[in-house]
Amino acid sequence: WLLEKCREELLATNGSMEVLVGFSPAKLSEAHLSDLCDILTQTWTIERCLVCSLLWETAPPQSFNLEYGVARVFSEIRNRPLVEPPLVGFFDCFYVMTHVAYVMTAFNGHLPGYRSDCPWLFSYLERSLTFWLREVKDTKNLTVSPAVASKLWSADAVDAVAEAADCLLALGEPVDNGPTGEAIRGGIAWLLDCQQESGLFFSPGQIIDP
Repeated sequence: WLLEKCREELLATNGSMEVLVGFSPAKLSEAHLSDLCDILTQTWTIERCLVCSLLWETAPPQSFNLEYGVARVFSEIRNRPLVEPPLVGFFDCFYVMTHVAYVMTAFNGHLPGYRSDCPWLFSYLERSLTFWLREVKDTKNLTVSPAVASKLWSADAVDAVAEAADCLLALGEPVDNGPTGEAIRGGIAWLLDCQQESGLFFSPGQIIDP
C-alpha cells in the first residue's frame, strides 16, 4: 500500500522538480545555500529510488522523467563561491559541502570515496574541521552568559565536527600522521569528551531542552 501510494504521488508530479523539491530548473540558481542542502538530498533520494527501482520491480514508466537530477544540483553548487570560516554564510556552505560528500558516497554506505574525485571539496572540509576545533579550544575557558554561549560557533560544533570527520574518514586514508589525521583524531577525541552519561552528545553552550 505504501509503495503504491508513493508511485501514484510521484507519477502525479510529472517529474516537476518545483513540486518535488520546491525549485524548477529556471529557479534553481535562485536557491539559497541552505535550500541547496535540502534540494541535493531530496533530489538524490528521488533519483536513487528511480535508478535502483526501489518503487518499481523493474523500472519506472519510460514516459516519466525528472526535470533535473543530482548532476544539475552539483553543477549549481559548484557555481557558488566557497565561503571560508568564519565569514557570513560559512555555516550554510559547510553543511552543503558535507552533503555533497555524502551524496558522492551514498552516505558512506555503498560507494567508495576518493580525494581525487573532488580535491577542492575535501580540502575545504579539512580547513573547516580545523576551524571548528580551534573555536572550541579558544572558547573553552570563556565566561559568558548562556545566551551569549548559545550564539558562539562552538555551540554548533558537535554536529559540525562529527560530519567533517565522518566525510574525511570515508576517504579511507591513514589518520596516524599528517595534519589531516591529527585533526580527525582530535575531533573524535573531543566528541567523546562531549558525550554525556545518557549517551547523548552536546556542544558547549548548546541550549538543551529539558
